[in-house]
Amino acid sequence: MRTVRVLLILAVALLMARPLFAQDQPKEHKDRGPRGGGFGMDFLGERLLKDLNLTDEQKSKIKDLRAKFGRDSVLTDEQKKARTDAVEAAKKDGKNDREAFRAGAEAVRKLLTDDQKTKIRDNVKTGMEEFKKILTDEQKEKLEKLISKMREGRGRRGPDASK
Repeated sequence: MRTVRVLLILAVALLMARPLFAQDQPKEHKDRGPRGGGFGMDFLGERLLKDLNLTDEQKSKIKDLRAKFGRDSVLTDEQKKARTDAVEAAKKDGKNDREAFRAGAEAVRKLLTDDQKTKIRDNVKTGMEEFKKILTDEQKEKLEKLISKMREGRGRRGPDASK
């Protein structure tokens, strides 16, 4: 009986400690560069791409597009460092990932020149055109539906966001 009691206490202690160990492990993101810009080809989020059921060849081409038209293709090393510093500072202040991302984006926005802003807008437009060339007609149709759905959900926050 004493052995059962000890095992039960040990099991409860392990269950209580499990979340503590999970927090210490860094999260890894597949195929993602540094976060914190909020513009460029990065609107092609992982969830959006997953819903399109892309082939490996399409994924490879999209990776190339991100390198060519993504936010880091426009930013200077100083701006990238400012973004990284802002994200790290926000995380040290106890901010969650979304808030840290926004802090990084804001740090970059403050440092953008007018030429960079124009280049970013051009990259988004050109990048989207190139992206659509990679897709099949069925995927293009699905993309339009997903984008419409995302736009409808914008700005909805709070208790009635699901309506």
